[in-house]
Amino acid sequence: MKKIVMLFGFVALAASGVSGAAIDELGRTPEEIARHRERMERKAKRVAENGGYVTLAPTGRVIRIVSAQTLAGQAVLKESIEVFSTTLRLPVEWGDSPADGRSASELAAAANADGRCGAAILLVNEPNSPALLVAPEDFWVAINVAKLASDQPPRERFERRLKQEFWRAACMVLGAYASQEQPCLLTLISGNSDLDRNVCLIPSIEVLPKTKSGAKQRGIVPGRTAVYRRACIEGWAPMPTNALQRAIWEQVKADKERGPTNPITIAPPKKK
Repeated sequence: MKKIVMLFGFVALAASGVSGAAIDELGRTPEEIARHRERMERKAKRVAENGGYVTLAPTGRVIRIVSAQTLAGQAVLKESIEVFSTTLRLPVEWGDSPADGRSASELAAAANADGRCGAAILLVNEPNSPALLVAPEDFWVAINVAKLASDQPPRERFERRLKQEFWRAACMVLGAYASQEQPCLLTLISGNSDLDRNVCLIPSIEVLPKTKSGAKQRGIVPGRTAVYRRACIEGWAPMPTNALQRAIWEQVKADKERGPTNPITIAPPKKK
C-alpha cells in the first residue's frame, strides 16, 4: 500500500508540473521540505526549553557481538552495529576474539561467561560451514563471512552483503524468522546472488516489532531517553549541568514537595 501511495504521489506531482529536480530522494517538494524543517526546528526548541535530552543506561541483558574473523574490517562492522542498535534502541556490546579454532557454540558460551548476554551474534571465517547458522534454543547465530566473500566480490558488494546478513542474523536470533512483505531481507535467501538482488539494507516494518519483542522476552531492553524535565518528574534525572537544568530540577522538586495536600490548582475553562 505504501508503494502505491508513493506512486500516486509522484504521478500527481508530475501532473502538476513539478519537475523531477524539485523532488528529493523521499519524494518531497520544496514546500514539504520547508514544512518538515519548521517542525524539526519547533521540536528542537521544545527540547531545549525542557533541558535537552538525557539517557538512562539500560540495566538488563545485552546483545553481544563477537568477531572471530579478519575478512570484514572494523569500519563496516561498526556501521552495521550502529544502524541496528540505533534503529531498535537496543543495548549492544561488541569486540574481537582470536580466531583460535573454537567452534561457534564455544564462542557463544564465552560471550555469555558473565551471564549478561541475552543473544550472541558471531562472525566467523569457516569456508565449509553454512552462510548463516542459527541456534534458537541457545540464542546465538553465526555469520560465516567466508561465504559472503566466496566469489571474490568487489569490496563494496561484499560489505553490502555483510550489512544485509547482519540484519538477517540479528532478527532471526531474536525470533523474527520470516516476513510476508516484499521486498524484505527476511524472505527466502538461498545465496549471495539473492542478497545482491535484494534491494533492502534493513528489514521491513513488519519484522522490526517482532525483533524488539523477542529482545524484550530475553531481558534485552533499551535505555530510557527523555527530556530533562520528564526525567526529573520520573525521578531518574542526573544532576543538572547548566542553569536551565538546575531551574527545572528545582521547580520539579518544589512541585513534588507541595504534595497532594497542597496541589497545583488550575482554573477550569470558562463556559461560553
